[in-house]
Amino acid sequence: RRATLYRSFRDWADWEKGRRELLRRRAEVETVFSGFVLRGCVSHETIPAVIAAVDDTLCLEGAIKNCVEVEAAATGDFSLLRDPTLSARRNTGRNRDGIVFE
Repeated sequence: RRATLYRSFRDWADWEKGRRELLRRRAEVETVFSGFVLRGCVSHETIPAVIAAVDDTLCLEGAIKNCVEVEAAATGDFSLLRDPTLSARRNTGRNRDGIVFE
């Protein structure tokens, strides 16, 4: 029982560390994102290329472009994940034309 709790905590801590690192490097991510903007937004079809470019720019060696959770968030298809609670997440920044950087 404790092993499961500690594993969950370790996973959460890893996610939080990654989230904070991306926030620290937000300017670099925004620069890459803005390179894909066309008519004020990035099309849904282009998002995998944006993620790959961010991964390459930040030298993450595939950490985000090969991540199932990132793919699920980018496509809005949370059925890719084993955790059904994540399917309740809302898609921020999406509109019918594409995605904007907020």
